[in-house]
Amino acid sequence: ASPAIPADQQIQASTSVLSIGSILQDDVQESDIPVFDESVMSGILKEIVDTVCKGTTIPKQFVFLVAKIYLGARMAGKVTFEGLDCDSSYYAAVVGATGTSKGLAWRRTFENVFAMKGGSGPASDFDPRVKVMNGADSGAGLKDSFFDHPTDYPIILYIDEITSLGHKAGEKKQPEIVDAIIELADTHTVTRALAKKRGIPGNASRSTEARLSTYMCGQDGTSFTGALAGTSKLGLFDRTYPEYSPEIEAGDLPDIPPDIAKDLWVRIQKLDFSGHISMGPDIKDKLDEFWKSQPPAIRK
Repeated sequence: ASPAIPADQQIQASTSVLSIGSILQDDVQESDIPVFDESVMSGILKEIVDTVCKGTTIPKQFVFLVAKIYLGARMAGKVTFEGLDCDSSYYAAVVGATGTSKGLAWRRTFENVFAMKGGSGPASDFDPRVKVMNGADSGAGLKDSFFDHPTDYPIILYIDEITSLGHKAGEKKQPEIVDAIIELADTHTVTRALAKKRGIPGNASRSTEARLSTYMCGQDGTSFTGALAGTSKLGLFDRTYPEYSPEIEAGDLPDIPPDIAKDLWVRIQKLDFSGHISMGPDIKDKLDEFWKSQPPAIRK
């Protein structure tokens, strides 16, 4: 089991999340964004980050977010949370200038640890149990992807550049792409209606579970607001979890030792991606106290 995070650190982490939440909507100065607090990482999540980032200058918060997206996708629809009606799927936005390793953090973590593409043995032995889409060309296409085999796998939508998604989702092109992303934040079933063939009995429609997560990359808040214009009132920004890194100096990229990556992969597959997560009474009191201290605009 992962070691517990002290209550005061958990509340501190929540404070950081809320204070950077406006990065996608407002002109936030770099000095206004809290430095990533590494104490919020623990257990196997910390091991993943340390393994991927060792010897590199890749921002740890990006790798930490990739790990949370993956594990959250695996838990989605299988894990419930005490007192909450929510899903563990992350809609994540990674914000940083060109060269801050936004895409590299995703590729190095997912391909080398969760999919074990650099490991030994047949690729089928290292099934990540999720489907990854590198972009979406239409809302209908995104929904149809849940019907692709295996139909019970969640989907992680990887967007290398949010501006490109904005171009595809323009009013004169495919605006339903963003509509589908917003819809799938709350609706976890998609239906495909087919025309009935004469003389063949039965219902022509099919439904399947749909759990969507996103990893969207952009250079700054303006990139996101420009690409997703008109969606603020639809709640997309409220559902999006951002992480930020200032510019970094490029460094080495040593190979991740295959034996360490394989050990992590095996331990991840042994995790119980089901059950009910409860909250200790002392944590609940601290969270209530913290929540009441927030301004009305945040609480609403």
